[in-house]
Amino acid sequence: MSGFLNKIKNIFRNLFTKLGNLKASLLFKLRDLAPYQRNRLIVASAGFILLTLIILSLMGVFNRKPQEIIPERETLVFWNVYDDEEVFKQLIYAYKEKNPYVDIVYERKRYNNYREFVSELLSAKQGPDIYAIHHTWLPLERKRLVAMNDVMPDLNPPLVINKYPEVFRFDFVVEPAPGDLEGEPKIYALPLAIDTLALYYNIDLFNTNSIVYAPRTWEEFVDVVNKLERVDENGNITLSGVALGSAFNERVNRSTDILSLLMMQSGAQMNNEYGRITFDSGVKTEDGFTYYPARDAINFYTSFANPNSQNYTWPPNAKYAKNAFYSIDAFVEGTAAMMINYSYHRETVKKRNPDLKFSVSEIPQPQDSVVKINYASYWGYAVPKISDNPKLAWDFINFITQEKNAKMYLEASDKPTALKSLIPAQQEDPELGVFANQVLTARSWRQPDFFEVQNILEEAINSVWPGNQSVSRAITEAARLINLVNLEDLY
Repeated sequence: MSGFLNKIKNIFRNLFTKLGNLKASLLFKLRDLAPYQRNRLIVASAGFILLTLIILSLMGVFNRKPQEIIPERETLVFWNVYDDEEVFKQLIYAYKEKNPYVDIVYERKRYNNYREFVSELLSAKQGPDIYAIHHTWLPLERKRLVAMNDVMPDLNPPLVINKYPEVFRFDFVVEPAPGDLEGEPKIYALPLAIDTLALYYNIDLFNTNSIVYAPRTWEEFVDVVNKLERVDENGNITLSGVALGSAFNERVNRSTDILSLLMMQSGAQMNNEYGRITFDSGVKTEDGFTYYPARDAINFYTSFANPNSQNYTWPPNAKYAKNAFYSIDAFVEGTAAMMINYSYHRETVKKRNPDLKFSVSEIPQPQDSVVKINYASYWGYAVPKISDNPKLAWDFINFITQEKNAKMYLEASDKPTALKSLIPAQQEDPELGVFANQVLTARSWRQPDFFEVQNILEEAINSVWPGNQSVSRAITEAARLINLVNLEDLY
């Protein structure tokens, strides 16, 4: 082994010796040349080097950049309801300008079977990268979702949360467990718009009855209903003061939302700290008196469809209305002077009766209330765990919900904003101002399954107004049935 190493050493020693001799030989030859010969050699060498540099420059060698790494194309599939693709066109284009290798495939889904469709596909580990969820769905959807925090480690959750009204935190944010000092709120969806219930009224009918202003309290509301109502000589209602009071047969659109609003305005505690339904519970006043807000609320709601009540006004007799048994139809036809609904039905009314003169005002509040309470309904954009690129999906959601980009959506969709910073501008809008004024006071309540809750509350309404069941029994039974809805995790 030592003999082999010695041979290697000798080879390198001889190589360096020869290189040294060559260098010395060249130096000696240059030294022996005449000065004019050395100068010619130097000039010739410099000229050769200069010519080489010019040729290389012309060939673009020096202008070449290091070879760029072209990112792979990514595709995000985005499912939404109600909004046409045209509404998101500008937003998608703006995102692609910054991310040219990302394609956004937008698909609008039908609301009628959307929940079931989403549930089946996600359970089979198929579906979109981004999808819209209703603000009441987080208990149903949470286990399928990737939180914004999970893929954006530099996220500042309080900063994001503070951009939105309080109802957003209640609906789409899961707080750290009690005692978890290092935990942070987890964000599961971000909205672009937040809608609220408001009061639609027929301007001509208000003017005819010398009603100058829309009612601001429920007490004023009852007076206005009585002024507007018309009855023929046989006692048949020919004009309803308001389309309100029923659920199934004489259907009132969004009846359970209106009932929820009235329960919360009356002081009902909809859930306890563990998410259980408690709206049937009594509330004690300072003087020790116990009252039941939810009972008062359902009694007030159904009074407008109860023939034995002084508030009875709905529905109009079928003889006087083509579609007497649906609230939106009755309002459009002019056989109901008022209805309660969300902002998007402004367009419904305009399309179906362009000649109808109507306006929208803020929802009435209880006369003695100090704090306003409104009822929210809206959608947020979330990322399911089955997405191949949840980080990119959340990057898109974060992009479209920035103020500058949200403006594009709101202008295209004509919806009330979800961002607090955009509320002042919308408050000046003659049509959206009413809804913008209500966003900050919008509330919600935790529902284990929105669709089951809706059915149960409709049953409660339907059982009360014909007098089939007592108000107290209807509310107690509704709370019991909702609490029986089987969910492993309310949060």
